[in-house]
Amino acid sequence: MTKIYRALLALIAIIFGIISIASLFWWAPYAFFLLSGDIGVNITRKEWPPELIASVSDTQIFIYQFREYFSALGGIFGWIALIKLCTIANRNFSEIPKWVLFGVLTGIIAALIIPIGIIMLSLAPIVTSITLLIRSKFTIPNNTINKDNLLNGQNSPIE
Repeated sequence: MTKIYRALLALIAIIFGIISIASLFWWAPYAFFLLSGDIGVNITRKEWPPELIASVSDTQIFIYQFREYFSALGGIFGWIALIKLCTIANRNFSEIPKWVLFGVLTGIIAALIIPIGIIMLSLAPIVTSITLLIRSKFTIPNNTINKDNLLNGQNSPIE
């Protein structure tokens, strides 16, 4: 039964992983332009009406800018962790490095605070990472054939 769950979770992770690629190609220019200063809140711009500038407090501007920059910087860490998680997806949960778990959590938080109009693109990487983490919680039985057991002469396919 565990093999069936792992196979279904792997299939879901593959489907959403492919969709995540589109999300990555959207997120990368967003983060680049945000960090280069081309988009985002720039309250010193002269084309802003003075009444709009007066109605917005410094705290609101700080919170909005923090949200934007955290979605970009946390997203960088999250994407790196998600790519690493995809390469080590067959490990048990306890064998996954802590920085990968922290990076996935940071990436999920960063994806959830992206502005509402574009949140749908950030759901696919969230589903992919959660599916891979759940899949790693299902332990692989010790009697399975793997490379280490074959090198040690255990579980030989000739037997």
